[in-house]
Amino acid sequence: MTSYVLGIDSGSTAVKVSVFDPNGRVVSRGSAPTPRAEVGAGRVERNPDRHWDAVAEAVRSTVRASSIDARRISAIGLAGQGDGVQLVDQAGEALGAAILSSDTRATGVVERWAADGTLDTLRALTGQIPFPGSPAPLLRWLLDTDPDALRDASWLLSAKDWLRLRMTGQIHTDRTDASASFADADTHEYSPEALSVTGLESVSRLLPPMIEPCDVSGALTVSAAEQMGLVEGTLVVAGVHDVAATLLGSVGLQIGHLCVIVGTFGVNVMLTPLALRSASLNTRSGPTAGLWTARRTSRASTANVEWMGRIISPSGDRDELTRAALKRAIAVAAPYEPPTYIPFLFGGNAGQPDSASFFGLRSWHTVDDLARAVVEGVIFNHRHDVHVIAEELAVKSIHLAGGVVHDAGWRQLFADAFGRPISFAPGDDAGTRGAAMCAAVGAGWFAELSEATRAFAPRLEYVAPGAETEPLERRFAIYQDAVEVAKGFDARRSASTLTPEGR
Repeated sequence: MTSYVLGIDSGSTAVKVSVFDPNGRVVSRGSAPTPRAEVGAGRVERNPDRHWDAVAEAVRSTVRASSIDARRISAIGLAGQGDGVQLVDQAGEALGAAILSSDTRATGVVERWAADGTLDTLRALTGQIPFPGSPAPLLRWLLDTDPDALRDASWLLSAKDWLRLRMTGQIHTDRTDASASFADADTHEYSPEALSVTGLESVSRLLPPMIEPCDVSGALTVSAAEQMGLVEGTLVVAGVHDVAATLLGSVGLQIGHLCVIVGTFGVNVMLTPLALRSASLNTRSGPTAGLWTARRTSRASTANVEWMGRIISPSGDRDELTRAALKRAIAVAAPYEPPTYIPFLFGGNAGQPDSASFFGLRSWHTVDDLARAVVEGVIFNHRHDVHVIAEELAVKSIHLAGGVVHDAGWRQLFADAFGRPISFAPGDDAGTRGAAMCAAVGAGWFAELSEATRAFAPRLEYVAPGAETEPLERRFAIYQDAVEVAKGFDARRSASTLTPEGR
C-alpha cells in the first residue's frame, strides 16, 4: 500500500499544503491566506490561534481533495516564515499576538546598534546583521519599552515551531530557524556572546532545544489530528525555515545554484560550504551540518505589487490584487519609458533607501505605467542583490521561485532583466516540497536528506532572455542611479514626516 508525506509551508501571506507520493509527485495541493494585521505604524502582527486555524483548514481541505486515506500519510514536514517573535508560556499557550518579520518597530534598536558597533560584533559572531524584524532587536525593544513583557514567557518560537507545538505539544526548533539571531556562525549552536553583546542574556532561557530538520519532533495529538483531518500519531518532523525549504525544493543541496524567491520578502539565496562574514551578505545555517545559506533579503518584492493592486482596485484579496496589477503591468507597450520605481515601500535594510519613490513621472503616464514601474522596480532590486552575491560567490545558475512562476509574462521579464536563462519549476511547490523531503527522511523513506533531494527533485523548465533585454538593461542603469538619489533623500527627512498620526 502506497504511503505519502505532507509538506506545509506557512509564509507571511499564505499557507501552502501539498501531498507527495514516494516519487516526489504532487498528489494534491491547497492553500489558504494566513492572518496578518497592521496594528499601527510599522507594526505587523498575527493572531496565533487564527494562524493555526488557517493551517488546519488548509491541510484538511487538501487531504480531502486527494481522496487518500489519512492513515496512509506517514509524516508531516513543516516550513515557515522566519524571524519575528512568538512568545509562549509554560502551558504552551501563546502570549499575545506574534510580531512578524515585516514589523519595523525595532528600527531604532538597529540604528543604535549600528552606531555603537554592536552590529559589527554580531556579524563576526553570527555571520549576519539583524534587521528590525529579527528576534534580537524585537526582544531588545520589548525589554526597553515593557520590562515585564517577557515575565510570563517560557519559549520564543518561530512560525513553524508554533504550528508544530499545536500539532504535537512538543517544543523544538531546527538549525535554520535557530540562526535567526543567536546562533554561532561556525558551530550552528546558540552563542552566549551574541546574547551578551545585545544585553539579552536573560533571553537564553526562552531559546528552544535544537534538533535536526529531519528528526521526528513528536506525533499528532488527538485534538490536532481531528482539526487537520488526519490520524492521531502521525509523525511530525522538525522542518526548516521557509527559505531553506524553498532551496531544497528548487535546487536541492547543490552549491552555487542561486534561488530568487519572489514573495512578500524578496530573498536571493544560495548554499555555500563556508560560514561567511561578509559586509554585503547574511549567512545562516543551512539544512544540514557543514552548509550555510548566503543571502540578500529585502522587504521589496511582491508586497509592492499587491499595494499597486489596491491603488488600481481597492477591493479584493491579496492574490487578486497582485494578479490584477501584474496583468496591467505586463500589458503595457507604450512608446515612451515608464517611470522608475524604488520598491522600499515597507522600509529598507542597511544600505538601502527607507521608502518607496517614483522618479520621472510625466503628465501622460497612466496607472498602468505606474504598475509597470512597480513590477520593474521589484525585478531590478532582485537583480541588484543577485549581482552583489555574484561578486563574492560563483553563481552557476539562477532559479526562480515563488508566486512569480505562475505568470509567463513575469517570468519573461525576469529573464530579460537578468539577461540570462532562468529555470523554474511549474506549480510553486518548492516550499512544501522542501518540507516534504524532511518528512520523507523522518518517515524512514531515505537515510539522509541528500537522497530525498535527488528523489524529490522537481522537473525544471527554462525561460531565455527575449526582446526586452536591451531596454530593461538601460532602465536598470537608471534605477541604480535613482536608488542613490533616494538614499540621500531619505537621509534628509526626519522620521516624524514618514508616519501620519493614527496609521
